[in-house]
Amino acid sequence: MRNKQINTVYAVVLLFFTLFIVLPAFFIFKNAFSVPGGLSLVHFRDVFVQGKLAQAFWNSTKVSAVSAVITTFLAFILAYTENFTNLPSALKKLLRTCAVFPMLLPTITYGFAIIYSFGKTGLITKVIGRQLFDFYGFNGLVFGYVIYTLPMKLNAIDSLTTEDFAGENPSAGPAKVILEANYKTPSFSGAAMDRINAAGCRYVSGREWLLYQAVTGYLRLTGRQPDCGAMSEAIRRV
Repeated sequence: MRNKQINTVYAVVLLFFTLFIVLPAFFIFKNAFSVPGGLSLVHFRDVFVQGKLAQAFWNSTKVSAVSAVITTFLAFILAYTENFTNLPSALKKLLRTCAVFPMLLPTITYGFAIIYSFGKTGLITKVIGRQLFDFYGFNGLVFGYVIYTLPMKLNAIDSLTTEDFAGENPSAGPAKVILEANYKTPSFSGAAMDRINAAGCRYVSGREWLLYQAVTGYLRLTGRQPDCGAMSEAIRRV
C-alpha cells in the first residue's frame, strides 16, 4: 500500500514536470529551428549578426559586477558590526532582522516592491515629493540584486569548523593562535569556543591582550615594572 502511494506521488510529479517544463522546452526548441518550408539555423544567425546577444551579455556582466562589489562591501560592514563592535545587542538584532527580511519575499516581488516604493508614482516618491534617482533600468537592477544577494547570515564565526581552527600540520606543532580584539563583547563564545578547544587552538582573549598592551605601555612610559595583579583586576572590572 505504501509503495503504491509513493508511486502515485512520483507519477503526479512526473506529469507536472512533463506538462510545465518538458513540453514547453520541446516546443521552444522546435520553434528555434523552424522556418517556413523546413528547418534552418537562420534564427541563431540573426541573433549573432545583430549583436544584441553581445550587448545583453555585457549589460548582465556590468550589473553583476557592480552588484557584487556593493554587496561585498555592505556584507563586510554588517559582519564587522555584528562580530567586532560594542553596539547594543538589540541594535545588532535589528540589523540582522533587516538583512534577513527580504528573504521572506518571493523573488519576483523585488521588482514590484522597488517600483511601487521608489518609482515615479511610488509611495516613497509621493511622500518626499520627488524621485530619489531613476530606478528604471540599470540602477533598479543593481538595487534589486544588492538586496537579494546580501549575505543573510552575518554571524559567520559560528559556521567555522574545528578544521578551520586547526593548524596546517597539527602533528608538527600547535594549532593556530586566535587573537580576540573585542574585550567587552567577545566574538568567540559558545559553539565557536568548543571548536577552538577541540582543535587545540591557543585562544588569547581580548582582556588578556589588553593586559599585555597595558603592561608593555606602562613599562615603556615609566621604566618600572607594573603591578600585573592590580592591572588584571582593573581590566576584569571593565
